[in-house]
Amino acid sequence: MVLPTYSLENALFFADVLSFKRGTSDIFVIGGSQIFSQFNELFNKIYLTEVLTNDRQPEDAIFDYKFDMRRWKEIESTNVEAGPNDDYPTRYLVLERKRQWVRYVEINDFYTGKLASEIWREKQLDLFYHAIKAPRPINIPYQYKLELAAA
Repeated sequence: MVLPTYSLENALFFADVLSFKRGTSDIFVIGGSQIFSQFNELFNKIYLTEVLTNDRQPEDAIFDYKFDMRRWKEIESTNVEAGPNDDYPTRYLVLERKRQWVRYVEINDFYTGKLASEIWREKQLDLFYHAIKAPRPINIPYQYKLELAAA
């Protein structure tokens, strides 16, 4: 689902509400280097595809970011030979941040029963759908906080 949002915070809030609604905790940000540069401080895990070639063309899209491996650990690496529809072999990497961002809520801010929780999610989705049609940014009452986990 592609949604127009007016800020990084709104994008994360809407993704968070949808993840709560769907019962999942993972949020995927898919894009190239511009999208990565906007969210890079908040990623805990990177799924990276590398095309293994020295034959770059001027029109090639390039993700030219060097990961500081003091802050990341490689948890998976898979090399795939070029197939019948590929010009080059690829490598799929999964990197995980050593000191991760966590989202949390204060218990006093979010201590509710099942029905109240469902009503809250529906209210947030209403804000979400209103924001799509809104001619100007709206203020969202965020209920979670982000912080780096203890080392």
